[in-house]
Amino acid sequence: MPVHDFTRLSSDAFRGFHNAWLTRLYDALNAGAMPNGYYAMIESETGEVVPDLLALHAPAADDKSADVPPGGGVAVATAPPPVAERREYRGAARTRTPRKYLAVRRADGGRLVGLVEVVSRANKDRPASVAQFVGKVVSAVEAGVHVLVIDLYPPTPSAPDGLPAEIGAEWGDEYRLNPATPLTLASYVADDPPVAYIQPLAVGDDLPDMPLFLDPGHYVNVPLAATYAENVARFPAPLRRALEAMPEQT
Repeated sequence: MPVHDFTRLSSDAFRGFHNAWLTRLYDALNAGAMPNGYYAMIESETGEVVPDLLALHAPAADDKSADVPPGGGVAVATAPPPVAERREYRGAARTRTPRKYLAVRRADGGRLVGLVEVVSRANKDRPASVAQFVGKVVSAVEAGVHVLVIDLYPPTPSAPDGLPAEIGAEWGDEYRLNPATPLTLASYVADDPPVAYIQPLAVGDDLPDMPLFLDPGHYVNVPLAATYAENVARFPAPLRRALEAMPEQT
């Protein structure tokens, strides 16, 4: 299904879309999209940050229990994620920390493996909001947690090249957004150095599925396209009409 123009919705309406989409992703992942030994949960933060979240649940650097079991996930070596760009960050040296998001955990102990974040307007409306979101992603990756960022809002003055540019800058990268494709999907791999798989998009482009990594060598394809289409179909009719309205002719 083509990506819609979410600037047509109020922040409250998009929050409803966001929350429902996470539920559909939760259902799809737990219905067989992930290998045995993993599960997804919708979780939420209270306050601005949760300093102990990663310390309690992220895998230690030498924790082999976080390895993907044989036959689980897609091997990067044989089927690299089919996205537009792969970027490797060699300047990583900063620690910070991870509202409502999807968490992927190991069944044996509930170890946090990955996060799925749907960006809201409030995440990029001011410099402090951008810094908070970027800090969440960077600290998660540096703590060994893989992150998929779904950003279907256009750039703002506080993030003129989009959130991938702000995130990459923390690791010394200089990413520049193409104005023709101002929306982005980005999957961050908690590797040494960190790696990003970035797929630029524009309103009207078909939404692709994206990888969420289970370890640096294996990932699952997150069914964004099917869950997005279902979410749009079940969106309240007045809001769906606003979202799907044809642009006015000038």
